[in-house]
Amino acid sequence: MPLFVPLLGAPDTSEDQATLARAMRDRATIQSFASARELLHWLRAAHIAHWDIGAVVLDLDSPGLRAMLPAIIGEIGERPEPLLLRLTMTNLGMRAILLCVDAGVNPRLSIRPYDSLQDDLARLLLMHPSSASRQSARLAIVSCAIQAVSGPALPIVATAAVIGARAVSVSELASACRIGPRTLQSRLSSAGLTTPKTLLQWMVALHAIWSVTIGRERPSRVARVMGLRSPAVLSERIERVTGLRLAGACDILGFDGLLKRFDEQVLTCRRPP
Repeated sequence: MPLFVPLLGAPDTSEDQATLARAMRDRATIQSFASARELLHWLRAAHIAHWDIGAVVLDLDSPGLRAMLPAIIGEIGERPEPLLLRLTMTNLGMRAILLCVDAGVNPRLSIRPYDSLQDDLARLLLMHPSSASRQSARLAIVSCAIQAVSGPALPIVATAAVIGARAVSVSELASACRIGPRTLQSRLSSAGLTTPKTLLQWMVALHAIWSVTIGRERPSRVARVMGLRSPAVLSERIERVTGLRLAGACDILGFDGLLKRFDEQVLTCRRPP
């Protein structure tokens, strides 16, 4: 029986449907849908027939998805198949993430235009089911931000959480948010939050600690993937915001402890009453 990947919405111009289908042909059959209603009907039929679904891809810019989103996520929540959300960090994107978490679904996030849909889908299909359904660092940080931040600052923090898996500059964060660096600074300041540079330093620390303690990756590999010269440089970045080197932060705080500290020191305590 073939492995199906239902996809709602058209891939980006640089990743047209034919290219995506060719890239996936040895792994899965892409089943594209023009409307959310068609996708929902197909999912229900596929679940009844026990078809093998490798992943469900939702492009949140798809027309008509807003009204159908709760039903689609509810249907996916009844099954173990992974969900990949292709989105920009808008209010709809935040709502979709909340709906997923509330339904017990841990989606993988593919952010336009920063991430490659083709690469993200390929990685998801190669994952062991237990890893694919596990909450990622991205999702954990974004979920924390949604609970603590509102208004124009929320998409900035959420986008930082997504692209912060690599060491990026403030200008790159502004570009990913589709605003200028000054507007970026102003929106964070108005929300009582930290500077963009410090926010990105926190993201490096959070992603690194997750990769080492939960992802079980070597510090040397984590540093390399993040675009840093060495584990020593990574440790220095972590120490700037935590007061601890990499090993100490892993042993004393772990990811959950560091996320709690980020919430208390950066998000909640700085939020206007």
